[in-house]
Amino acid sequence: METEELVIQTKKCSNPECGLVKPVSEFGKNKSKYDGLCTYCKICNTKLNKKYRKSYVESKRQKDKLYYEINKESILEYHKKYYKENREAITIINKIYIKSHPEIKSKCSKNYYNTHKGLIAKKQKKYVENNRDSINARQIRYRAENIEKVRSWKKQWIKNNYEKWILEKRQCEYRNRLLLGDRYMRHKLKMNLNFSTNDIKQHPELIKIQRNLTKIQTLCKTLQN
Repeated sequence: METEELVIQTKKCSNPECGLVKPVSEFGKNKSKYDGLCTYCKICNTKLNKKYRKSYVESKRQKDKLYYEINKESILEYHKKYYKENREAITIINKIYIKSHPEIKSKCSKNYYNTHKGLIAKKQKKYVENNRDSINARQIRYRAENIEKVRSWKKQWIKNNYEKWILEKRQCEYRNRLLLGDRYMRHKLKMNLNFSTNDIKQHPELIKIQRNLTKIQTLCKTLQN
């Protein structure tokens, strides 16, 4: 009686690398077998399945790659057609995925930017050229709606990039002098010395004096640095 119970409660693993007698609980169920159990124990089955999956994945990847190369055009057409027919659903799914996986999105964005820097720069340049008026209007509107925010951001940027800011300011002033000429000098007279437009018209020599004064100021700044 004891031997019969022992036979029912235990089973030998058929794997030649194992061959151990183990309890029935260590074997998976298989209705096609006479005892209703797998021939290999659970541990051996797991190892074999991992090995099979690894070899299967590699062979499948090679087959898929070959299939894609042969049927590239038809696959791309199918994907385009499917995207057009299911655009809204795909957009919603993508948004949900991006919200739940922000780290994956940032990683993908960085990788894409690093591999397509030239293409992105060309697209941005073309977009700015074609939409210059709308971009300027949007920037003006944003500055008007967020005055304090823009002001604080600008102060912080100048604090962190003071040397760059000084250099850009000098370049801008030099460019303005070249481009605007007398107009720029009149602006300086109005802003710095509070001259009116009529005063400048009555005394045109003021423009020459301001130009010389600006040259002296620029020279002093360069000597100090």
